[in-house]
Amino acid sequence: WRVQMSSSRGLPYFYSPTLGISSWDVPSELSAEDVQKLPGAMFLKGMDQPKIHHLSGTQSLEEQARVSHILFKHTQSRNPNKKRNTEQRTRSEVLSIAQKYIKELNGSSAAFAKLAKEISDCSSYARGGDMGWFTYGQLQNDFEKEAFKLKIGEISAAPIETASGVHLILKTG
Repeated sequence: WRVQMSSSRGLPYFYSPTLGISSWDVPSELSAEDVQKLPGAMFLKGMDQPKIHHLSGTQSLEEQARVSHILFKHTQSRNPNKKRNTEQRTRSEVLSIAQKYIKELNGSSAAFAKLAKEISDCSSYARGGDMGWFTYGQLQNDFEKEAFKLKIGEISAAPIETASGVHLILKTG
């Protein structure tokens, strides 16, 4: 095992080139003393023990959220080029479409994942729209506000607008 720094999270993680796996958690077979002797252990300096033993949980659950989303890009989006569907839509068209899907979803998280795979303009479509865990300050402000406001299993009641486009959000954790 060795310790490496994640470029996306800015946090250290454990990697085994022999096994070809990585983990945010300290591998169970390593003692605290073993961890300090690993190549790259300097990345752990200054971290308290609870953080070292569960790096993915460096924030309390109230400060983290996990969501899936469906992104609808439009002609005024920050990057209006779509990889999956070349049809260009205006902001008002996209808002109308998103509102229609909110009604069709009727709160169903299973239908949400299926729909995300079919129509989302974000690369997360391959994972049913799953964006994984994040904390405040990692995503666009309006998106984060809605994500943290929702209860687990709840879908946004209205489309959320950001520079990326229009989103439907399902809180999953």
